[in-house]
Amino acid sequence: MNKLDTMKDKFHSIAEDQTLPSGYSKAILYALASLEMYDYKVALSQTDLMEYAGIGSRNTLIKTVKQLESLGWLKVTKTKTSCGHYGNNVYEVLIPLENDDNK
Repeated sequence: MNKLDTMKDKFHSIAEDQTLPSGYSKAILYALASLEMYDYKVALSQTDLMEYAGIGSRNTLIKTVKQLESLGWLKVTKTKTSCGHYGNNVYEVLIPLENDDNK
């Protein structure tokens, strides 16, 4: 499956899933899936992700990202710089297995 087909599958799965907990969930997934056009994993600051997804509150972002991780939609890898400070998180949009059956 090429990259464009993978992206189409992600957008379709996001659009069709009725179990996502809020509009913020879909906003985050769409924003990240759009950026994945250029790479399969996206390194972003929380501030940038908030801007891309249209979320104004850092607490809302953190809560929603945790929900998406627990539902199997998102993989987040925390990074550190060579100085030991936290860097940008790396985000990867996944399609949960239970959603694959609904295609």
